[in-house]
Amino acid sequence: MGEKIETDAGSAPGAAAPGTTGPGPIHGDPGCGCSGDPALPECRKTVRPSDLKRALDARLARIEGQVRGIRRMISEDAYCDDVLAQVSAARSALDRTALAVLEHHMKHCLIDRVRAGQDEIVDELVESLSRML
Repeated sequence: MGEKIETDAGSAPGAAAPGTTGPGPIHGDPGCGCSGDPALPECRKTVRPSDLKRALDARLARIEGQVRGIRRMISEDAYCDDVLAQVSAARSALDRTALAVLEHHMKHCLIDRVRAGQDEIVDELVESLSRML
């Protein structure tokens, strides 16, 4: 399937990676810093471990380079099949990035919110998955 993004966060839900402040308070808890309404932008934040951020950023930078290469291929009239191969590679890389974000979401955000009695997060996950498929 592709390489797995390793993080130094512990395996326990909500475990903080060394050098980070952790995933932050559970949405709606004191200290969360929001009004408790998940529809508001200030309530829709995820604090990710710094190593995960670095890995995702590096992956996205590679994808950005792939897309620039595709643009160059188009402007230089590259053979269609070669362009399509690069588009497929970029799409696969984006899919793997989405899976890494989804994995963190399920192991941290989802579990923490379900434990806090905020079961509506499951509906949010279903919507996210339907967009990905």
